[in-house]
Amino acid sequence: MMRSRKFLPVVALLIGAAILTAPTQARAAFSVEISFDGGAFVAATLTPINAQNTFYSFSNASVTVTGSLVSNFPGSPTGAGLQLANNTQATFTVAGTHSIEIVSSQNGFTAPVSTPLILSSSAGGTLQSTGPSVAVSSTYQGVLDQFNLNFGNGGGVLLTPGSSPLAGNSTPVQNASGSVSGTGPISLVYSPGVSTNLVPSSTPFSLTNILTFSGTVAAGEIAGGSFTTTATVVPAPAGIALALTGAPFLGVGAWLRRRRQAV
Repeated sequence: MMRSRKFLPVVALLIGAAILTAPTQARAAFSVEISFDGGAFVAATLTPINAQNTFYSFSNASVTVTGSLVSNFPGSPTGAGLQLANNTQATFTVAGTHSIEIVSSQNGFTAPVSTPLILSSSAGGTLQSTGPSVAVSSTYQGVLDQFNLNFGNGGGVLLTPGSSPLAGNSTPVQNASGSVSGTGPISLVYSPGVSTNLVPSSTPFSLTNILTFSGTVAAGEIAGGSFTTTATVVPAPAGIALALTGAPFLGVGAWLRRRRQAV
């Protein structure tokens, strides 16, 4: 008992050093930036609810954008999918040919821990007009930045208006287009409906949604929808999983054989 007590101060020092030198977990941060007609990104106003939910808004002389971001930050150690969902609506107040890019992001995701991850994006939208015939096209992509950078392009570099993320770290582009004459609304159907890609990852990482609307619009026209990016673990092949479940029993058998030989 006395010997063990002598080592207690040493153990305490080691535990204290481990705590002090352990990396601190990155804090989650929602961010939304808007580019109108190819201009520089402008930060949207955020109204945070908690680490999983925030509302945002942006307006200038030509457009008003409102929406919400929802996530399941920081993730589940069991490998459940990490999601960043954007529900947005853009209302144009000036008629003409316009474009708008909405980039939303959150960093600090810590699970699932795996590389690669399956990155998938899904999108669905609507278009509503005040009467004149109008036409709008839209694109959507999801990005995982393994350097945990908000608005990261997948390689730790900030996205700029109109720039594309790294192909190996994002989902292929989903496209939709529609025209309406009258009040509508009509659906914006994105193709493909779900876009997927295997992407490298390290924790913590960030997820980013890139959404664009462009076309000839009327005053009062509304374009919007729901957009989700999800990161999930690549499932292990059944054969590998079965072999791994038997590995402990093989180890016990080998140990027993060596023991018998020694006797």
